Amino acid sequence: MKHIAIKLWLGMMMLVGFALLLLWLFQIVFLKEFYLSQQEEQLFNQGKKFVNSIESETSLNKGELVVSSLKEEMESFAYINHVLIEIRSIDGDVAFKANGTTEQQAQNMFNKLINEAIKGASEGQAVKTAVRHPRFGNTYLVIGIPIGEAGIFIMNAPLPPVEATSEILAKQLIYISIIMILAGSAIAYVVSRHFTRPIKMLGKATGEIAKGNFNITVEDNRKDEIGRLAKDIKEMAVELKKTDKLRKELIGNISHELRTPLSLIQGYAETIRDISGDNKVKRNEQLDHIINATDRLKHLIEDVLSLSKIEAGLVKIQREPIIIKDLLDKVAEAFAVMAENKQIKLEIKNLEEIIIFADRLGMEQVFYNLIGNAFKFTEEEGTICVSGEVENGFLKIVVEDNGIGMEQDEANHIWERYYKGKDNNSQGTGLGLAIVKGILEAHSFRYGVLSEKGKGAKIWIEMELYKI
Repeated sequence: MKHIAIKLWLGMMMLVGFALLLLWLFQIVFLKEFYLSQQEEQLFNQGKKFVNSIESETSLNKGELVVSSLKEEMESFAYINHVLIEIRSIDGDVAFKANGTTEQQAQNMFNKLINEAIKGASEGQAVKTAVRHPRFGNTYLVIGIPIGEAGIFIMNAPLPPVEATSEILAKQLIYISIIMILAGSAIAYVVSRHFTRPIKMLGKATGEIAKGNFNITVEDNRKDEIGRLAKDIKEMAVELKKTDKLRKELIGNISHELRTPLSLIQGYAETIRDISGDNKVKRNEQLDHIINATDRLKHLIEDVLSLSKIEAGLVKIQREPIIIKDLLDKVAEAFAVMAENKQIKLEIKNLEEIIIFADRLGMEQVFYNLIGNAFKFTEEEGTICVSGEVENGFLKIVVEDNGIGMEQDEANHIWERYYKGKDNNSQGTGLGLAIVKGILEAHSFRYGVLSEKGKGAKIWIEMELYKI
């Protein structure tokens, strides 16, 4: 496999080679044809101008031009450009002649070709002919243009040979080619190295990430796409480091969460088998412990699965109009026994006749987790209040308790997975509020928490009202 540096170098050298090929083709191979066509076009266009002027300003009268200024202009052009110009009548009489060349062979060549030009022009056709001298090799242009039906404009121009020029250019191009190849090779090497060095560095960094080493160092100060890629890889390493840390914590937390109830189940089961199997009271008490531990395992597994589905994007939000008071009453019924046992007052206020637009099952789980969380941290004879306030098309619901509370800095972490607080000995999974966060963010609902140590906590949600 070729390295990218070699590919870049070869690509730039191909560009240099293509540029040199064009130079050689146009400066050497096609030079003569190009020069001939340009001269022919230039002389022909100038001849047409003279013809147009003659047709509009002069007339042929016994072989002389009437307008002397045009005569002087053609004589000047013939002298400057070494061109032979003749104007003849249809009968072949010379009306004007300006000889700007002293070469005898030009005159002889002109005499041989003049009849062909006269013949074509007399038939109303413009004639352009390029002829090479059979002895000296010079090229001559013969142009014949009809002047209406009265005469013929004829121009004969010897062209300087271009072979000598081609030889000089060829020598120059040899040196130019060598310089361009050397300079192009050096520039291509520098450019390819400039681009491939950071790419190699990024490749090395991604290799380290693949090995599990997320403490990488990459230069991300470039202002181009490579710099942007370096920043993205750096950010990816940071996120992967967090994910790896979370994975390790997840394994540790789940191992811890599973170990306790499994140990209880195993211990009580062995006790029932070996000791208290015949003692109905002790047996039932130990079976209750086994059932409670089993419930804890069940809730842990359910919460892990729910959070995994949310984070994997497998939970589809299906919005519908929901009477929020009815939904909260249904959730409150699930906590009736707990409220009675702990003598906690659960209130739902200011939410009558309010309809939200959300996923029903998702919002049931949100409020079940929030109210359940409030029960965990509210002491006996405490109060939990769920209240609402409508403003600017949104409903803000606050779940407030007067429980143990926590410092605000600590409260900001309650949405993280497996976070249970510094002084919390709760038997929960630590996933309930992380699930709440996932569902609310899937709805694009805003949320937050306010808490103070010893004075309880307020968790608020701002959700969209249903618009009829």
